[in-house]
Amino acid sequence: MSLALVDRHKVITVGGGPAGLLTAANIRGPNVVVIEASTRPGWPPHCTGLVSPDTARRFGVTDAITEVYREAVFLDDEFREICRIDGSPLAVRLSRPLLEEALAERVTSLGHRILYGTRVAEVSPSGCVSILGRGTICGERIVLAAGASPRFMRVFRAARCRVIPGFEIRVRLNARVNEDSFYTIHGWRVAPQFFAWLVPLRDGREALIGIGGSHPVERLEELIQRLHRIGVEVSSIESHRGGRIVLGPPAPSPLKGRLVGIGDVLCASKPFTGGGLYAISMLAGPLAKFIEHDDDQLLLETWNRLRSELKAQYILTRAARVFQPLWKLALRAVCSAAARGECRIDYDRHSSLVSCLTPRRGALRVGQEEAAERDSSRGLWFRAG
Repeated sequence: MSLALVDRHKVITVGGGPAGLLTAANIRGPNVVVIEASTRPGWPPHCTGLVSPDTARRFGVTDAITEVYREAVFLDDEFREICRIDGSPLAVRLSRPLLEEALAERVTSLGHRILYGTRVAEVSPSGCVSILGRGTICGERIVLAAGASPRFMRVFRAARCRVIPGFEIRVRLNARVNEDSFYTIHGWRVAPQFFAWLVPLRDGREALIGIGGSHPVERLEELIQRLHRIGVEVSSIESHRGGRIVLGPPAPSPLKGRLVGIGDVLCASKPFTGGGLYAISMLAGPLAKFIEHDDDQLLLETWNRLRSELKAQYILTRAARVFQPLWKLALRAVCSAAARGECRIDYDRHSSLVSCLTPRRGALRVGQEEAAERDSSRGLWFRAG
């Protein structure tokens, strides 16, 4: 089937993932066409989906929440506990297929169209999109929400954005992991460029295990061997997936003529975790209002605040990578201050960690006894059963 030049589509969204769908779901007036290369929403799933409860509420899809976590546990590469951060809850996990299916239903209920299995050949600054084998469509605005696409990232001058590979497997375990917590593993031996993670599923009987950085498959195999040495065995691998993790810094602006960006094309992810859903949830509403009313004030104000937060996270993340021993000491201090109720940590706003390190709280004075007690907890984060 060939598409003619259709001027009545005022908005064309390139990308039907969370960024493109949430934006389209917020647009009430103009007609929207969403173009997506995959054949159905949410597939293949390529995101762990951990977000704060506030971010989940902004998406407005409660049925997509599959797990709730009360705490984050930080481990070194010998699986000794560095510290833990509690919340009520601290984070939830959004299933990407469920999330995108619900958003797609909301988009089509508004009368917008989603073209699945459709690939874009070219995007013109004049507002037209060439589709492989199907012709061209044009609109007053083009929303670029196509993920970490180098050609689209260059449009918004996100060329300095660092992109690394990531790999994740879903596994069955022989030991039941504490399902109230998720775990991140830090250290040069396991993940020198990023970190590794273990996120329990299904009452702790299954888990997502992943890693970011160079040679992720080989490093993941080494991680599984280390887990085996402390008694957590992977009995079977249910599925696997790979993807790209963007680490910043974010683009200067989301606007370029008739083009407007959202998500990874702006390098708008949390550089400590690589998660982009937080930034999408913050920007989609203002972006939709900009399209409806042609007033960029709210969009640019929101982007500048978000960009400042992401830049702060970027600086903190780089410092943590370079000064790992000092970072572990600081992280213990953060956890200690948070446990005493002296500060509140937002899982998606990682700069909130800084509020736990103010001198008046003496946050860096962590007793040797407390540190030794944490180090002695090796292996206690899982239980047989």
